[in-house]
Amino acid sequence: GDPTAPDWPERLRCAFEEAYKMLYGRLVPGGAPECMTFSVNVAAAAPELATAREGEEPVRGFGAEPVATRTMIDPATGEGRTVGVYPRDDLAEGAHVEGPAVIVEDETTIVLPATFRARVGRDGIIDCTRKDARP
Repeated sequence: GDPTAPDWPERLRCAFEEAYKMLYGRLVPGGAPECMTFSVNVAAAAPELATAREGEEPVRGFGAEPVATRTMIDPATGEGRTVGVYPRDDLAEGAHVEGPAVIVEDETTIVLPATFRARVGRDGIIDCTRKDARP
């Protein structure tokens, strides 16, 4: 329903109670639903991104510099290590990061094991590949 409608909270409560009753067979006396997590999905038209064309030379990389360090358990070795922290917004097209490292954004973190490297492509996507993989 429309979350801006005046009756939306009451309709949401009723829908929750109905689903809860179906799942558990009863309601908790005096219980009140509480929203713990709320998710919003947004879609919009996006401009076409420049990507490498078949036969076109790949983006030449350059090493990125970490802005801090962090201790993490390296998934490749299971050992605790001090690794570089790279803000996603600082990684321009062609930048590459050698694992172990972490690439951080407001909403997510990429944990890059020692066996992987990451490269930012023309389309802005971070491509994580195993170091021993052939291009």
